[in-house]
Amino acid sequence: MIPIGSHPVWHPVMETLAYAVGFAVYRSIRARQGDIVAEPQRWTVLAAAAVGALVGSRVLGLAEQWPTVTEAWRTGRTLELLLSPGGKTIVGGLLGGWLGVEIAKKLSGITRRTGDLFALPLCVGIAVGRVGCLLAGLADDTYGKPTGLPWAVNLGDGIGRHPVQVYEIVFLALLAWVVSSVPVARSVSGHDFIRTRNVTEQSVTQLSKEKYAQEPITEGSVTGHDFSRAEAVRKQSRALAPEGARFRIFLGSYLAWRLVIDFLKPQPLMDGLNLIQWSCLAGIVLLILDEVRAWKGKHEALRA
Repeated sequence: MIPIGSHPVWHPVMETLAYAVGFAVYRSIRARQGDIVAEPQRWTVLAAAAVGALVGSRVLGLAEQWPTVTEAWRTGRTLELLLSPGGKTIVGGLLGGWLGVEIAKKLSGITRRTGDLFALPLCVGIAVGRVGCLLAGLADDTYGKPTGLPWAVNLGDGIGRHPVQVYEIVFLALLAWVVSSVPVARSVSGHDFIRTRNVTEQSVTQLSKEKYAQEPITEGSVTGHDFSRAEAVRKQSRALAPEGARFRIFLGSYLAWRLVIDFLKPQPLMDGLNLIQWSCLAGIVLLILDEVRAWKGKHEALRA
């Protein structure tokens, strides 16, 4: 067994570092590739994500500790429990942040998918935070089930356990590589992306209308340069992933990962799954339904 022990003092330290590192990565990516929305709209999205994540993380965390909640209510310590530093979950934070952003976008009239800038920072931030979960040991509720594997960790009670936090850090490193490899359009002005997907056919059609409005389009009237330009635009469009793809890949992959890895955690089950797993399943279903809705909307717009 690998001796780790339980050092709960490190959990808030690493959690704070996770926020700081994640935000630094976000700023670096935004400075390098720009943004699809203007500065005021981005701050609206960030604020909504922060509030939604805080509420979602706390609500799901308390629901996971329902016996503790009912006991606090019975003894009049509800406020103390609500203000305590524990009782938060990453899955609740992700789902709550996602919901908060969608509500804010609806109210603000933002129609673009704004999550791509968050995918890599979330991978990095969660990975750093998981180091704190590992060091906190038994004081944190994220430790694994007992195992006899040679890489089992001893969290201070002499029992070898699955280092589920280490498993997750490795997974997040791979996921960070995946989302970083997804090709997306880069911003020119810092406020808006190149409209590759929408402009591809429209730009070529408009070019033809403007250039050949006064004359019929014949084989000789369209130059090789025009065709090269059109083909270049088409190739660029095909090579780029749809807007929001990085975040969707991150969210779907992480929820699927938690659905699987939580079987290695000693959590109470309801019909075979713990509360976090049921939440992951619900999030995956919502993600699929949202993708289907977006696909139908896109094809209806093309037919119009």
